[in-house]
Amino acid sequence: MQTVCQWCQTEIMMDEKNPETTCPHCENELGDYKSMQIPMEMEEEDATEQENTVENHEESEEEDLFFLEEDFMSENDEEELEVYETYVDQSLQQTEGYALCKDCEEQMIFTGQQKVTADTFQSNEQLQTPFLVAPYHMDVFLCPHCFQQKTYLSTEDRADLMQRLKQKG
Repeated sequence: MQTVCQWCQTEIMMDEKNPETTCPHCENELGDYKSMQIPMEMEEEDATEQENTVENHEESEEEDLFFLEEDFMSENDEEELEVYETYVDQSLQQTEGYALCKDCEEQMIFTGQQKVTADTFQSNEQLQTPFLVAPYHMDVFLCPHCFQQKTYLSTEDRADLMQRLKQKG
């Protein structure tokens, strides 16, 4: 029997005598509701039955989506969605740097920079040399699919940080 951690998708080989209780990769607690047990060998009948179940599930999902589109999407909504998708595609082509969304693994769009000022940032006073000194800039990325936002220290401020730490060290 092989276990797959649902948090990091790491395959974990289980020893029957001493089974793992946590994932060795992300240390997620493994248990009945947090992990999946995957049998490695399937008989032909089981494999055929599983394929049929997957096909039936896919067909029912398509029917459900058709039902949802038909009942809840007006023609105006469909047009707006097409305009949005076109704009997203164009924006992704124009974006130089990119990040991948950790939630849906889609490419994120660089939307601009956010200036962090001394009024909005308080450095950790316990650090001998602060990592960040306001003002600095954060590059802001947005996922066009799930609308997750991600920020990174700007390239210029990364260089400043490295130079400042180099001088202190």
